[in-house]
Amino acid sequence: MKKRAFVYIAAIFTISSFAQNNVSTRPLTKVEADNMNKIESAFSNAFPKEWKDWKTESKLQNHTVKDQVSADLGKKTIYTYSYSVVYTIPNEQVDVKMGEAMKRAASFTDANKDMRISALGMKTTSDCKLTVTVESNLGIPYQKDVPVFLNGHSHKTEPQKILIKDTVALAVIGLQPGENLILKGENVQNPAEAKELDNNADYSDEAIIFIGPKASAVKKTTKTFNGTGRNIDSYYIEQPEPNVNSLLVYNILVRIRGNVSEIDEFIKKVDWSVLKKMISKVQP
Repeated sequence: MKKRAFVYIAAIFTISSFAQNNVSTRPLTKVEADNMNKIESAFSNAFPKEWKDWKTESKLQNHTVKDQVSADLGKKTIYTYSYSVVYTIPNEQVDVKMGEAMKRAASFTDANKDMRISALGMKTTSDCKLTVTVESNLGIPYQKDVPVFLNGHSHKTEPQKILIKDTVALAVIGLQPGENLILKGENVQNPAEAKELDNNADYSDEAIIFIGPKASAVKKTTKTFNGTGRNIDSYYIEQPEPNVNSLLVYNILVRIRGNVSEIDEFIKKVDWSVLKKMISKVQP
């Protein structure tokens, strides 16, 4: 029997609105539940059902509604939809990857070789899974310029554009090579002066893809060095004003973390047209 690794798939849907104090939770109405089931099905259909020999499926759903009332906005029900998939490779393949990494580490002879070996191990661990998270209706009820963050790529690399057949507002990937040590302390741009490796660091490469109505476009970009050898790039995406009481999906952000080669291959298998159709009713 072919051995499968554990994969976790979660679809979490929430309905909330803005309030000053009072918050209550209620069951979904039939209309809301039916709509959320359609959204979940669309998300599921957009992404590969199988990924190499990495996948065993487990599914979790959580349907809740939070009604909140604001003195200035009144009762505004905001529908948000989230979905995530984690693919993890079989244990025997992890062992092979770690063995290859340690062979490479044997050639390290510089003063930082111990930190480099640890960083290579963390990078290899990060490469052993592929995590996909989807968020929707960012900036609702109405934030004209929606901030989207590309987190944790090395300060030594610049984000690269991703070519996707279906037009999207933003598609970029940031790289976090294991050679670029993620260190504790502020003076991390000079590894020779660093004293301690950040052992909780995530060396995953990361891609973000933002899909919105036709009028959605990147208005500006800012860059922040976060003090641990990584940059955070912030993209501000202009969007039309939504009807906050609608069940429609106004925008979708897909975030994929893992190894760049796996991410590139995975992106080609996603049916981006399915996700685009989910917001096709939104008028710019």
